[in-house]
Amino acid sequence: LMPSLVGSEMCIRDRIIGGAYESALQRLQGLTARDPNSEDLYNLGLCFEALGDYGLALLNYRAAHQMDGTNLVYALGIGRIENLQRQFPQLRSQIQSRKL
Repeated sequence: LMPSLVGSEMCIRDRIIGGAYESALQRLQGLTARDPNSEDLYNLGLCFEALGDYGLALLNYRAAHQMDGTNLVYALGIGRIENLQRQFPQLRSQIQSRKL
């Protein structure tokens, strides 16, 4: 079950849905470097989560949530990673190494 996608360009959404996470990641990193917005940051988190980089996923979910605390999808992303951290304590060191 794929978490919800939000906003973003259609080509990025198609890449994520199609499992082309690295390609979507490159595009999203370019967009967020120039003009970060909560939707692109969240989708960046989705890509990192799908690729197993839970620390960067959490970092991006938190950044999205800080920009728009009213979007519960962003909070769900944070919750997914925190739940993984509780279930698999060995992930804790990877996640903590990615904090700002």
